[in-house]
Amino acid sequence: MTKTQKLAALVLLALSLSFRTDMVIAGQLEEGVAAYQQNDYPTAVAQLQPLAEQENPEAQAKLGAIYLTGGRGVPQDVAQALSLIRKAADQGNISSMTSLASMYSVGRYGLPQDITQSIYWYRKAAEQDDANSMMQLGLLYTDSEMVPRDDPEAMKWFKKASDRGLPAASLLLGVAYAQGRGVTRDDVQARQYLLKASEGGGDTKAMATRLIHVLDNGGFPPDPPATKK
Repeated sequence: MTKTQKLAALVLLALSLSFRTDMVIAGQLEEGVAAYQQNDYPTAVAQLQPLAEQENPEAQAKLGAIYLTGGRGVPQDVAQALSLIRKAADQGNISSMTSLASMYSVGRYGLPQDITQSIYWYRKAAEQDDANSMMQLGLLYTDSEMVPRDDPEAMKWFKKASDRGLPAASLLLGVAYAQGRGVTRDDVQARQYLLKASEGGGDTKAMATRLIHVLDNGGFPPDPPATKK
């Protein structure tokens, strides 16, 4: 066997071992996530802990969620949970980003209420096309006592979320156009967004249907001007 052939054989062996390792990790992660979804926390911890120690963000996120509340045979460990969630968020895990954003928005699990941090993490998740984070940003700019009301900024985020198929965001946009909140009042646009929201089903569909009826029978009262905070 020539040197070139030996080198090629070593490369193939390395690739084969790497592939096998990746398959083992993927299988272990799948088992751990399945156990988590079935509320079998002890099994989930056993499967996910080694992967979390190898800096796997999905394993860190799920393990963090388990330790955050504890129960079902696993003791609560908030400090460990926050450490894992932050590590996963730093690696771009969306569920961990949104968890941090939510906790900072109200101050939970020992974290201070910090709206700047909340917006930071929602924006990081929104940058990865997470529609729910986009909608949460819009809500912060319309309904939060911690953030000055900024209707145009809110509408920008609602539209991004609506464009990605989130019915609740379409509902909010429909109301905004019906009232002229952050956008020029436009009943045609309002109806289009409410119809889009009604495609989502459930409570959103029911609310959108009622609002379409209001729109078609005299319309909405104008939105009151924002008060300075």
